[in-house]
Amino acid sequence: MRKGTIILLLGITIWVIISGCKKGNEQPKAVQSQSVTRQHKQPDETIPAAGEIKTGVNDATLHYERGRAYQRQGKFDDAIVEFQEAIRIKPEFAEGYNNLGVSYQFQGKFDEAITQFQKAISIDPELVAAHHNLGVIYIYRGKLNEAIAAFQKVVELRPQFAKARVDLGKAYGLKGNLDEAIAELKEAIELEPDIPAAHYNIGMAYRYKGEFDEAITALREAIRLKPDFAEAHSHLGMVYKQKSMLDEAIVELEKAIKLKLDNPEIHNDLGGVYMKKKMYEKAIKEFERAIEINPDYAQARNNLRIAQLRLARKRK
Repeated sequence: MRKGTIILLLGITIWVIISGCKKGNEQPKAVQSQSVTRQHKQPDETIPAAGEIKTGVNDATLHYERGRAYQRQGKFDDAIVEFQEAIRIKPEFAEGYNNLGVSYQFQGKFDEAITQFQKAISIDPELVAAHHNLGVIYIYRGKLNEAIAAFQKVVELRPQFAKARVDLGKAYGLKGNLDEAIAELKEAIELEPDIPAAHYNIGMAYRYKGEFDEAITALREAIRLKPDFAEAHSHLGMVYKQKSMLDEAIVELEKAIKLKLDNPEIHNDLGGVYMKKKMYEKAIKEFERAIEINPDYAQARNNLRIAQLRLARKRK
């Protein structure tokens, strides 16, 4: 992996201006529009019956609320129909466009989602949710400059929104702008100290800057906040390896494997630690497991050959 790149995009949230939309899959998460209040309480799950949709000024709102209820149930096709009808009745309904985009996003229809978020922003340039959702898709697609611009707009509109600063920090980290990443993540932690992803990502930034002590402190805090954080255990193990703290590295990597059994990279990393300790039998076992999970894993295959050669020499 290229130095200066933070691999994982943990904790990114897509705004659906309700919180509480079910995840139909593990696509990047969205944030719904919560029409008027935009609060973070769980709305009523009741879907207004078709008979409740009456001709008049509230038609758009009723279709919108039905769409939100369908989203919370993971019924995105039905939600799309309702949001489209709300927008047909009320063409300047920014929150309707945002939530329509969210439904597309949960279906993996990212081009359609981008179009809807952009329409929402054109109607209401201060709709934080739409800017944030746009940033999430851009970061997911590797369009880092666009993602940074979107998250910067969110921070401009909502300076106290810690999770937006976390996402901005991640985008900077992915771009290799580690100092900017650290600055944003520090701001996020100051605003909201208990976000595991903030500590994880600042730890990753420190790691790729070679500031290993700071990385260890941050990754340990991420684990304290979220003990089952497999990626944090894995990267803490690799930082320990880089500091030649091999026993500590083994402990963390084994924890990561227990939490995320089918990750070939973690098995490969653990095999590398065993190699440094000249424990070739154990290294071979880990490399073989990595290859079993991913037969095309060239690095693990190369490491396996090296471990087998060294073990053969050791036995002579």
